[in-house]
Amino acid sequence: MDTGLDINHEDLVAQVWVNQGELKDPGTGQYLADFPVLKDDGYVDGVEIVNWLSKYNKNGKTGDFNKDGKIDLRDAIHPGSADNPNPLIDGKDGLDGKFGGGNGYVDDILGWDFVDNYNLKIFDHGVYKTASPIRGEDYKDEDNDITPDIGRHGTEVGGLMAAEGDNGAGIAGVAFKSKLMLLRTAVAHSIWPDGDDELDDVARAVTYAHSTANGPRVIAMPFTEELGVYIDQNNPKHLEELQFLKESIENAYNDQAGGILFVASAGNAGRRSDGTIFPADWPTVMSVGGTDRSDRRYGNYGPHVDLAAPAVDILTTDPTGTGYVGGISGTSFSAPLVAGAAGLLFAQDPALNQYQVREILKTNTDHWGEGGLPNIAEFGTGRLNVYKALSAFQRGDSNADGKTDLADAIFLLHHLFLGGEKPRCLDAADFDNTGVLDLSDVIYLLRNLFLGGPAIPEPFRKCGTDTGTSLGCNNYPLNMCPVTQ
Repeated sequence: MDTGLDINHEDLVAQVWVNQGELKDPGTGQYLADFPVLKDDGYVDGVEIVNWLSKYNKNGKTGDFNKDGKIDLRDAIHPGSADNPNPLIDGKDGLDGKFGGGNGYVDDILGWDFVDNYNLKIFDHGVYKTASPIRGEDYKDEDNDITPDIGRHGTEVGGLMAAEGDNGAGIAGVAFKSKLMLLRTAVAHSIWPDGDDELDDVARAVTYAHSTANGPRVIAMPFTEELGVYIDQNNPKHLEELQFLKESIENAYNDQAGGILFVASAGNAGRRSDGTIFPADWPTVMSVGGTDRSDRRYGNYGPHVDLAAPAVDILTTDPTGTGYVGGISGTSFSAPLVAGAAGLLFAQDPALNQYQVREILKTNTDHWGEGGLPNIAEFGTGRLNVYKALSAFQRGDSNADGKTDLADAIFLLHHLFLGGEKPRCLDAADFDNTGVLDLSDVIYLLRNLFLGGPAIPEPFRKCGTDTGTSLGCNNYPLNMCPVTQ
């Protein structure tokens, strides 16, 4: 959710989310093109589309549909010409609605550009100013073209979240096997060359992401809007758009069946915020502050900050195809690090929901005032620790070593009969899910491990729920039992 993305960047082309429903005829359900199968995973990705484009030849015409002299992923979203139409651009709403049918957007193969008639009269620190768009910037009409990234900000943020790993190039994003749904909402102009959003465009992008099949589990929002600074409290349109965004986020975050975790920048001003910075200060959004190399606070702080992550001297992708940029700073870059970590947790355990992932990330930080870190007030629980979050208590792992195996049975026997240490999470050691911790749990686990016995019940009916009698996880969400009982 940013200024766009360099979709042909060597570290990002394979990471771009592809709307599978738009690649199919809504009438027949058949693919609109014969895509070469590079990976037998049932998913056509950006690399496979480029491979198809490079081999496309119809009546002597190639896959260079935008006629720029090269074949790349931008050709996939160009309609082509009268004598060489792009078969992927069929002018139809594909089979891409989360609740059946289409999602209301036509040919949104790689996402959508929500910027439409951007108002260049900008409210900035209490004064209206007139901005000029950066040369080449698209600020008038919304469409399916989420490129180019004139402001650079979207490519920088996208690389931190999901730049491809193990490809021998550049960097690896935190969630380097994840896909990036592209939601263009920001315009680069003379006042804000890194990009500026109109809140109604952001709200529509949230609704789009929530209603599209195979949409995101987490959305990074690397921007801030502040009342009286960038939002005119005396302008009814500003307040109406702010409310629209608030409701859009609430609907997506509170969806019990398929909710989205929102991760936003806390802001860079170094001020205490008490409910005036949006979207970060809303309870439905995870607010991320920043730290420097010495773990000192960077940017805004206050009671709404959930945690912090590195925000100073960051290295990431740059929109030049093969470029990278270092030395950039801002909570725009700490937020995508946390969003990437959330993506890893969802990948590790798809059964987790947005509330649980948020709590896991918050609880498993390097806490302020511990382990040599400074004691920083009103700055969340601590600094992001991806390893700790991924190693948070797993189901059936009574000895808390990150796996379920024979050692867990031995650990539990030692506790039950020899006065050994209690399991870190008593509910997790209740393998048979009866509400009683006893020898039957050891037998249940051994049967599961060595005799093909019944699976360990998951998710637990007790941890993090309002039902059942908990042995030791009351008031803790799933997978987040306290260290001591």
